[in-house]
Amino acid sequence: PTSSSLYVGQVGDLIIGRIAAVTANRWKVSLTGTPTNTSSLREGHLPLSGVNLPGGVQRIRTSEDALAMRTLFSEGDLLSAEVQNVQHDGTLLLHTRSFKYGKLENGVLVTVPPALVPRRKIHMVTLDECGVDVLLGMNGCIWIQRSLPNVTKSNEDENAMSSTTQTTATTNID
Repeated sequence: PTSSSLYVGQVGDLIIGRIAAVTANRWKVSLTGTPTNTSSLREGHLPLSGVNLPGGVQRIRTSEDALAMRTLFSEGDLLSAEVQNVQHDGTLLLHTRSFKYGKLENGVLVTVPPALVPRRKIHMVTLDECGVDVLLGMNGCIWIQRSLPNVTKSNEDENAMSSTTQTTATTNID
């Protein structure tokens, strides 16, 4: 059942989601922006192997990494990720193995019907005249935050969506 208000994922899509649960070696991600609706068409899985470890370390994940998963993302955290694979039941496999993806802090989440977010090559936009960065999730979640100072244009795509203080508000538009 596909409608204009139901997001159907494609490989390479940028999404914004909320951690709904932390399980063994993966996080369950709600694609609606709320942690309560996790039917398979509105859910993604982020495996431990799909994230960068602190410091950008590239190695095989260990049992210690699995025990420390909540230090990376915990229930209720907002994140941006890319769709790596779509399973036969519609569940999305996600990854955040780039510096442009990860935990979202110090901004506002706005949700709209997914049909209102057009497919584009670039989903991270800086509005210089307004002083804000906008992240357009294909699942209808839009993240807006103040532009980060002292970020060069070449580093903007890599660093634009990270911050250090956590202030989050959520707005739904139907």
